[in-house]
Amino acid sequence: MKSPLFLIPGPLILLALFACGSPSNRSGAISLALPSALTKAAAVGDLEAYLTATNGIETKTALMTIADGQVSGTLNLKSGTWTLEIQFFQMSSNGNWIPIAFISFGSREIGKDGMTISYDPADIQFNESAGIQPGISSSVEVPTGCVARFDCDGDGYSNFDEMKNGSNPEDATSLPTTAAISVTCGNGTKESDEECDDGNLVSADGCDTSCRIDPALTLTLVAGQTVRDRVTVRADATNDAGIRSLLLVDPTGMADENSDPSVYITTWDTTLLDEDAEAKLTFEAEDKNGRKSRKSVTVKVDNVPNIASFGSDVLIQSGQTATLSWEADNFGSLLIDNGIGTVDPKGSRGVSPTASTTYKLTARRTAAGKSFTNTKEVMVTVNHAPVFGGHTTAQLGQDPADGTTVSFNRSDSDSGETLTSIVTLFNGTTCAGTPVATQTTTTGSLNFTGLEPRSEYSYTVSVSDGRGG
Repeated sequence: MKSPLFLIPGPLILLALFACGSPSNRSGAISLALPSALTKAAAVGDLEAYLTATNGIETKTALMTIADGQVSGTLNLKSGTWTLEIQFFQMSSNGNWIPIAFISFGSREIGKDGMTISYDPADIQFNESAGIQPGISSSVEVPTGCVARFDCDGDGYSNFDEMKNGSNPEDATSLPTTAAISVTCGNGTKESDEECDDGNLVSADGCDTSCRIDPALTLTLVAGQTVRDRVTVRADATNDAGIRSLLLVDPTGMADENSDPSVYITTWDTTLLDEDAEAKLTFEAEDKNGRKSRKSVTVKVDNVPNIASFGSDVLIQSGQTATLSWEADNFGSLLIDNGIGTVDPKGSRGVSPTASTTYKLTARRTAAGKSFTNTKEVMVTVNHAPVFGGHTTAQLGQDPADGTTVSFNRSDSDSGETLTSIVTLFNGTTCAGTPVATQTTTTGSLNFTGLEPRSEYSYTVSVSDGRGG
């Protein structure tokens, strides 16, 4: 099946692979426009092009036909992902085919309908540092003795420049004149009378499509800066040709407060923005030759007072002291409730509440007619010790061996606590020596059995609430 050719106006040039054959193999006609930088070489009749594709397992190469400003041929590929690159060769005076340029298309997926890929004139490259595809360059042979693929003799001039301007790319002593060196704007190398070359053909990024320097922009704001309240924003543009205009293109609605076309000054009310938002401003300058450049800066909005710390919840025993520590900034007033009042930006204070108390740190500020508040709380829990209210004993039955009950009263003013009592029994009346028995209970009584007749015993009772009281 013969595939149609696509003619696309403007810089976009298509390379199309059209599916034919079995589902697992795709065969198709390939056609693309010859890059204009190579038309002179093609006219001489000594230019060749190879399309190379690799899927990491196998590599295939097809010799292309160059005629009538088109590069065309056929390549059979299996379905899947392939990395493609086309390389151009020109015959040297020594009769060797020398690589002079390439276009990398990256990885592409071949499906049931084949694939369509495109390139821009700026994509043609003349030196290997521009990004030749791994695994492809090694599959293309170059003459023995070449020290670099696209600068065979290593003299600093590309094979393309030397071939185009009559010097020998295989002889380091044969050099093209500086005036004859070709200038390819957008290849990432500053050449001849280019003012700049940033590796692309995009305007408003500092270097325009003709490799002339765009207007330089400086901003008073810097990336990552914190902004609050109403901020004065200034941008300045400079250029040898003179500045025609300087605009804030994003966000809109902030008027320029001066008449100098090379300076933009405006007041930015950041209180209208979300707290902690990352806000971006973009300025665009145009010089009197119509060259443009853009510069953006992203800053962080910080209008709400900041409380870096206010301690953490704490448990103390009744009568003890807890320490409140805090640190805050960006406030007009800072105070702690419960009778403490206004405090410094950073400090600490001891508190001894008689009951569990929540302390609130409040930071406030007013800006642009708006009030901003931030708060943080700390809970100081006060634990009260259990109260012991007396005890009694009662013998169980006539025989002391039947046992004795020890009963006691205890209470705790803190609700929800489980009181644990430990009773320790001793021989004699002094509560000393080696304990005879020890028992634990969560109730108000317990029994001791197996006691000796006609013996005297003493005991101690301790009560705990499980929280240090």
